[in-house]
Amino acid sequence: MLSAYQYDQASKEPHWKPAKVAKLRAQQPSIANWLYDRSSLTARLKQHCHFSVQIHSVAKRLAYPSENKILGLPQKTVCLIREVHLLCGNTPVVFARTCIPLNTLSGTYQQLSCLGRKPLGELLFSGPHIHRGIVEIASFSQQNVLFHRATQAKGVSKIWGRRSLFHLPQQQALLVNEVFLPTIDTMAR
Repeated sequence: MLSAYQYDQASKEPHWKPAKVAKLRAQQPSIANWLYDRSSLTARLKQHCHFSVQIHSVAKRLAYPSENKILGLPQKTVCLIREVHLLCGNTPVVFARTCIPLNTLSGTYQQLSCLGRKPLGELLFSGPHIHRGIVEIASFSQQNVLFHRATQAKGVSKIWGRRSLFHLPQQQALLVNEVFLPTIDTMAR
C-alpha cells in the first residue's frame, strides 16, 4: 500500500492528453516517433538491441487517481502494480508501470500476476482478442511522481511518456504507462 506521503505524491500526476490532440510530432520528432508508434514496443526494441526486463516491484497497491479514472474504477482502488525498466543491453531506455485491476487477474489472465522478467508486450500483442484502446501522451517534470519512479538521472528536467488502455475479453482491461528515458535517443529509429 502507498503511504500517505506517496499517495499525496501520486496526486502530482502529469496532464495526460489524447495522442490525437497532443501536438508533439513537429516539436520533438525523435521522441514523437516512439510515442505515436502503436506497434509492440517490446518487438521494436528487440529489433535494435539485446533486450531485457529489470523488475522494480510487483505488488498490490493503490492505483493513482488518473489510472482509476481511465480504467473506470472507484478512487483508491487497489490494483496489481508492476514497475519495470526495459533495458537495451545494460541501459534502461523505458520505465513501464502496468496497472492491472484485481478482477482482471482471473481465468486466462492469472498469468499476468507472475510474468517475472517476461515482457508484458509479448502477451498483449500475441493475444488475438486483446486490443489497444485509448492512448494518451504527457510530459513529465520533476514535480511528477512518475518522473521520480522512472529516472534518477541528474540534469534531466523533462521526459515524455504515453499510456495505453488494453482491452481484454469479458470487459477486462489493464493500463500500461511507458515513460521514455533520454537514453531512448540512442536507439535506431
